[in-house]
Amino acid sequence: MDDSGEFAELQPGLTNGELVRGLWEQGKQTTTGICLCAGIMGIMLGGGHGYMQGRYGLVTDQILEARVVLADGSWVTASPRENTDLFWALRGAGHNFGIITGVKFKVYDRLEEWSEVQMIFSEDKLEAVFQLSNDYIEEANHPPELTVWHLLARMDDLSDDAVVVMSLIYRGRFNDLEPYVAPFRDIGPLAEQQHDGVPFVDLFDINVLTEASTTCDRGLYRHLAPTYLRQYNSTSLRKVYDIFNGITAKYPEMGTHSTFMIEGYPIQGVTSIHPEDTAAPFRDYPLLLSPQLGYTNPAHSNDILAANKDMRRAIVEGSGSEQLNAYVNYASGDESLPELYGHEPWRMRKLRELKRKYDPTGKFNFYMPIS
Repeated sequence: MDDSGEFAELQPGLTNGELVRGLWEQGKQTTTGICLCAGIMGIMLGGGHGYMQGRYGLVTDQILEARVVLADGSWVTASPRENTDLFWALRGAGHNFGIITGVKFKVYDRLEEWSEVQMIFSEDKLEAVFQLSNDYIEEANHPPELTVWHLLARMDDLSDDAVVVMSLIYRGRFNDLEPYVAPFRDIGPLAEQQHDGVPFVDLFDINVLTEASTTCDRGLYRHLAPTYLRQYNSTSLRKVYDIFNGITAKYPEMGTHSTFMIEGYPIQGVTSIHPEDTAAPFRDYPLLLSPQLGYTNPAHSNDILAANKDMRRAIVEGSGSEQLNAYVNYASGDESLPELYGHEPWRMRKLRELKRKYDPTGKFNFYMPIS
């Protein structure tokens, strides 16, 4: 931690959990990813979403300076003052350009009290839940303190079919969260659980996102297929539900390892950064959807992968646009470069020019390479 308390020095190999807990112990916090076992460097180089982005912006927006080993073996500093073009590219497409050996990262005084409500709805409530959730897309109904999450998941103790799980996560006390909760309660959940005034570090355990959770289980085959959206479409989500419910019933091994994630983040801090200032695209999209299908038997791969693609196809068809906007950190590998890095022609031109400049032989083509 710098003596000023305004930034921390992050070293290679640091996990999201190590950063969250390490900062908390020193009275600090920042925008981080939501899964504690993931590496923080990978999250930040692809943009990075998290509970605090409504206030502070994306994870990548916290980078003040980075030390980078380039393809020719030299190392440079990238910042607003040095190698500014590389600094631009690192924030959103950074895994294409070098090895990050250190980052100066913005940190903030910690916010002590958070609240959350989790509700579980039977499948017949799906349309009502998402029609109401569309009201929360408007900034007036979605303050920077509020994250609205939904999951399709299996909970065999509550239902023979997949259920809709909703979490409202709020920086503040439950009394202030309650007005956002009450309309959903009127729909009639199967179950409700409240958490009031909890420390930020406890949110990850509440949402089963710690290193010990099934989300972080190793030894699994996994498929994701991300899509950014501007609003929910209950018709397409019904199609997604039917596919998800069918494939997870067909292969029970998927049950505890598979969800369909519907992440609804506040975007005030994200859109406060001009879209041309970083390589991170799609800043004005509040919703990120993706199946997360985990299983152990490779003989089932073709069937499960087909379901994965069918779910994304249903979401894109229901969006009113044939254009796919995908989150690079969740990429499935079949997306085009504009679908991952932005459809603006100038953006792709700039990224390709920088790739030729900093990595002309493609040494850093391990993940979703720019070509």
